[in-house]
Amino acid sequence: MPKAAPVPAVPAATTPSYEDALAELERLVQRMEDGQMPLDELLAGYKRGAELLDRLAVLLHQSAE
Repeated sequence: MPKAAPVPAVPAATTPSYEDALAELERLVQRMEDGQMPLDELLAGYKRGAELLDRLAVLLHQSAE
């Protein structure tokens, strides 16, 4: 089974815009749903997805104020 190419991620040290974070999260979810990620990448993807969700929640909260 061929290994899928890694999703280019915005470095954790940067704070992505809402659009960038959402786009990265969508790519990540697509790869996870495809079922082609090895376990170590799946776990790292889950962690990164949680970070992106937190970032999106903060940005949404800030825009509502």
